[in-house]
Amino acid sequence: MRIQCNKKTNLIAAAILGCSVSVMPIANANVGDSSVKGHVILAGQSASEGVNITIINVDTGNKLNVTTNANGNYTLTGLKPGNYSIQIGESARLSDVFNIQVGQSKVMDLDDSATSTSDENIEVISIVGNTNNFDVTSEVGTSVSAMQIQRLPQINRNFLAFADQAPGVNLSVSQADGSIKVSSGAQTASAVNVFIDGIGQKDYVLKSGISGQDSSRGNPFPQTAIGEYRIISSNYKAEFEQVSSAAIVAVTKSGTNELKGGVFYDFTDSGLREKTPIEETNGEKADSQQEQFGFWLAGPLIKDTLHYFATYERKQNDDLREVRVNRQDLVDNYPQFLQDAIAQNVGATTAKFEEDLFFAKLDWNINDDQNLSASVKYRDEVEVTGIGGENTAEYGTDKENDDLRLTVNHQYWGDSWSNNIALTYEDAVWSPHARTSGFGAKYYIGTDDQISGGIINLGAGPDFQEKGQKGWSIKNDLTFTDIIWNGEHTVKMGFNYKTIELTAIEKNPANPQVYYVLDATNISADDSTTIMTAVPYKVEYGQALGTIGNGAAVSKNKQFGLYIQDDWAVNDRLELNLGLRLSYEDSPLYTDYQTPEDVVNAVTNWPNIENTDYQISDYISTGNERSGNDVQWEPRLGFSYLLTEDATHLLFGGYGRSYDRNRFDNLQLETTKGTFPKRTVNFSGDHLQPCNAPCIPFTEAYLTTLDQPTATGSREVFMLNNNLKQPYADQYSIGVRSTYQDFSTEFGFTRVETRDGFMYQIGNRRTDGTFFAPDTTWGVPWGDNIPSDDLSNLLLGNNGLESDRDSVHVKLTKAHDQGSNWGGALTYTYTDATENRQFGEIFALDYPNIDGFGTNASAGISDHVLVASLTYDLPWQIKMATKLTLKSAAPFYGTDCRAGWSDCSYSIGYQDEKNVLIGDWAYRQVDLSLSKDFNMGVGAMYVRLDVLNLLNTKNYGVSDTWFGGAGEELPASNGAHNGQLAGPTRTLKLSVGYNF
Repeated sequence: MRIQCNKKTNLIAAAILGCSVSVMPIANANVGDSSVKGHVILAGQSASEGVNITIINVDTGNKLNVTTNANGNYTLTGLKPGNYSIQIGESARLSDVFNIQVGQSKVMDLDDSATSTSDENIEVISIVGNTNNFDVTSEVGTSVSAMQIQRLPQINRNFLAFADQAPGVNLSVSQADGSIKVSSGAQTASAVNVFIDGIGQKDYVLKSGISGQDSSRGNPFPQTAIGEYRIISSNYKAEFEQVSSAAIVAVTKSGTNELKGGVFYDFTDSGLREKTPIEETNGEKADSQQEQFGFWLAGPLIKDTLHYFATYERKQNDDLREVRVNRQDLVDNYPQFLQDAIAQNVGATTAKFEEDLFFAKLDWNINDDQNLSASVKYRDEVEVTGIGGENTAEYGTDKENDDLRLTVNHQYWGDSWSNNIALTYEDAVWSPHARTSGFGAKYYIGTDDQISGGIINLGAGPDFQEKGQKGWSIKNDLTFTDIIWNGEHTVKMGFNYKTIELTAIEKNPANPQVYYVLDATNISADDSTTIMTAVPYKVEYGQALGTIGNGAAVSKNKQFGLYIQDDWAVNDRLELNLGLRLSYEDSPLYTDYQTPEDVVNAVTNWPNIENTDYQISDYISTGNERSGNDVQWEPRLGFSYLLTEDATHLLFGGYGRSYDRNRFDNLQLETTKGTFPKRTVNFSGDHLQPCNAPCIPFTEAYLTTLDQPTATGSREVFMLNNNLKQPYADQYSIGVRSTYQDFSTEFGFTRVETRDGFMYQIGNRRTDGTFFAPDTTWGVPWGDNIPSDDLSNLLLGNNGLESDRDSVHVKLTKAHDQGSNWGGALTYTYTDATENRQFGEIFALDYPNIDGFGTNASAGISDHVLVASLTYDLPWQIKMATKLTLKSAAPFYGTDCRAGWSDCSYSIGYQDEKNVLIGDWAYRQVDLSLSKDFNMGVGAMYVRLDVLNLLNTKNYGVSDTWFGGAGEELPASNGAHNGQLAGPTRTLKLSVGYNF
């Protein structure tokens, strides 16, 4: 079709020709960078080779020049999201301004032909075909725009809160600590990687996937600094590293030639939310308060040349925790010192959380051929955990979470090639530790010879951990855009090298814990005069083992990566995406590990495992048996094919293998668990508790000199297989994208197979080498320990976890652009996922090998998920946004002993669902935000209201997973909840801000 548009002089024709040869995606200069390509027509004919094409960022003045090739085509790579215009040759005429999104491959065929009209010297601009609203790529994913980040409702300022709009991506928010985890399909969060400005934020130590996000109420990055992001859930290209599920690609904002800035303040507290079911039962609501505030500033230092962006965000929570005394009816019978301690410590106390986030970036446009950027991100986080219930404030844990990242990035563009080199540094530390030092005092009520309940915990808590990663990296990407052979090729190749020091220190208990019992056997209900005595009956302490270790593990790892990616436009409709990645990692903590001599002697002379189903020699290391992991070969193959000449329908698909990493937190147990064992000294005395031999009289000296020969307690032994492999996923996808006017749709199928997941199995065997007792199929041989006074259970680390996921998804999107007052997105995903061990669990101890668990539905993964969002401009300049989340019941695992106590097994159950809209759903949530701007002359002030769970739907979790005992029927309580929620009650957040 042909559309004529009136434009003033100084415009050229910017035609987006759906039927041209340049509708295919391009390899970009960096992960998350975008590109523009197309065909050039001059005077009605294809342009000759060497015609200059200039793209200009209209906000920063940054320019990039390329020339047409022999076919009259041009390719511009390495572009950041923003607003651009294109110029042909030396003409002063520019195209209309157009927007480029993160990771987008945009098609713009240029035609300078125009017909001059009279009066106003107007030119006619020809636009042929359509604007290709759908993604012209073989990837499966979704983009989240700056408008969606700004408008969609949320309580926390975590930009990842909208990632579940991508097919197969799961978003979970802990109701205990507010932490957000992102996962994809049947894989856990640790398989995710987030790339910010092309640099991976991988957590190599903990399980969150993103550094700093394990068990944290904080946010990984200042939301004001995120421009937009894209979630790729399958079929990413060869430049993506250390990811086997979802890859999240975000770009940060940059300064422009215009001075801009803003401030914000967000507030919510317990008065702005409804009671939870537990609070309704208790009749009172726990107090809480959350404040978030900050500022941002951006602008030019030198117009068109040097720009800056800086932002600071702070989050602080004051959450009430109630310290309660069990057996309040016996308080008058407690000794006076304990009554005084209870009076001082019982009641409401505050668990504080504080986070400071800072990000700053400089962009230097050196000339039209190169630019240099430098950025710094710093996260400083402290919070109090482990208080409430029996734990007093002094007994709690202070948790620190710091993350520093520095990046310097240089880009250079030649006529038909470009190069991007990045240098990075990172230093992340996660450290929970006891708030006080000294001795902990744990007081219990005893009845006869049984402990019937705790009273209160005073003094120093037991916690001490310090885990982190620190190191630097270099990454280079080289792209060639003018290779012609049986079509046109855009070839990208690169390498990366990282040296990273991984650290894990675990000492538990770091502070000795003294256990006291108060004997209430003879205390009657009306006796308020008898004073019980607090009698110490044991003390537990941690002990470093001298030459063997002290609970610490450090590994100076080296990571290498090489890749090549060829995006081959075979003809006008077909493009092949052919990529290969090679990865290798050297982990000296694993390869150089030497099994302690006492462990070697004990396990090699252990008759129980002489004729069992594994060879202990596969786990004994002298430092020579283990080599680094084999080189991982990761093919990445994709295609896209235009089904129609008008480019309204696109067939896409692909296959890719992606390797993740074995988490350091799992591997380090081999080093740390056996080097800081927990010891116990049992005391005889005036109490009725059993005193396991050796049993000695208590004296105060034992609280100062703890290295006692009479201590009991042995260390568990963790041993890793000498041939461990890295886990990987094979991904298959096929689908069709279509566009109609402002709408785009997608229908697709994805299969993901994960293999070689890491797990621990129990190595204990009975005296005849078997796992189960005769005529039984249940019962771990816990009592059959390693034959040594100082050793106990044997845990073996192996590969073996697997999952399969088949999913079908449907997407419908409409952009909220300047020509419309609304936009929306809807994603429905059906998933059939299976696994051979419960989702998120690495300990497979109930059977002699992983085969015993069988293959079951993947726990925690809903079959049906519908996520929809809408942004709408209401009258009176009110901005509205809403988000709907519906999920079917996810399966849960439970123990089933109905066949007999010695023949238990794991069974699968589902919680109840309720009918909503178009089906039965277990999770139902509608969120809403409303905001209004007030013009202040210079800039505008805004007020905003966010409401999560507008309808106050009770989305319960599953707490009762018991399937019944021997001879019983399925309990009516199976699958029931205890009032715990999997989502928030109706919660309001109030915000005010000012932008200029």
